Amino acid sequence: MNKIIELKFLRQLFVWVGLMLSISGYAQINLYYGLDSTEVPGTVYFNDGHSEEGIVAGLVDRRYMFVDMKNPFKTIERNLDLMDNSFIFTNEQGEKRKIKSDEVKKVIKKYDEGYSVYIRHNLKTVNTKGKIVDLDRQAWLPLMIDDPRIKIFGLSAYDVKSRQYVGTYVYLNREGEDFVINPLDFNRLNLFNMGSVNDKMRVALKETFRDCPATIDLIDQTITNKSQKKDYKATQKKLLVGLKEIRKSNLSRDEKKLKEIQLYEEMMVSIYSNLLDHYNENCPE
Repeated sequence: MNKIIELKFLRQLFVWVGLMLSISGYAQINLYYGLDSTEVPGTVYFNDGHSEEGIVAGLVDRRYMFVDMKNPFKTIERNLDLMDNSFIFTNEQGEKRKIKSDEVKKVIKKYDEGYSVYIRHNLKTVNTKGKIVDLDRQAWLPLMIDDPRIKIFGLSAYDVKSRQYVGTYVYLNREGEDFVINPLDFNRLNLFNMGSVNDKMRVALKETFRDCPATIDLIDQTITNKSQKKDYKATQKKLLVGLKEIRKSNLSRDEKKLKEIQLYEEMMVSIYSNLLDHYNENCPE
């Protein structure tokens, strides 16, 4: 990705984050990572209602990985290994078998720090005409924020070689719907026209929060085509303070990089979690 374009894109993201942080604060994400884990204890919940405990392997093995943004023929979901059609499961009796993804409702993977919930969803996005379209594919997505009305799924990626943060990919799911919408679809970004990115994001968010006029108004106020310099600077300052604290800590190199990624992730998810808080506060059930 061209460095100038990348900086322009990150600047716009910081503007969005700054505006959302002015409403509330960082997102509290219910998600654990298990770096480099390929076989982990877990629970598989089947469509027929029964569940099994055992070892899960081959399901979204790479929690964080490098994304080749220069390859237009490979979607981010595929690049991040989220489109597994099957995985290997070993039950408590030691019996190993392959399970098809379409037989399963959800999978909980357990780590030393906690657990992560993975649910397979149909994917939708906003096209160049501002219409929400079905992408005709499914992906296993980690649950970040479990709200009964609107759930936030997503994950982050980094460069394996440099350990630098690449991006956080967020998907929104309304209660009762079997699909998620990606408000900021990296597969369809037009980095030469950030206005079009804003327009697509506005359409996706308005669809997600469509039954709350107050939140719709906030979305219109927030997502504009004019970058607000003060919001960018304020967000950048908070980020630099957080990064400085992490780098001065006694954590190992890998632990520091993980903390840095988590900081970036919390800031990016706050765009959506703060809208969700506003939605629940202004339009309760």
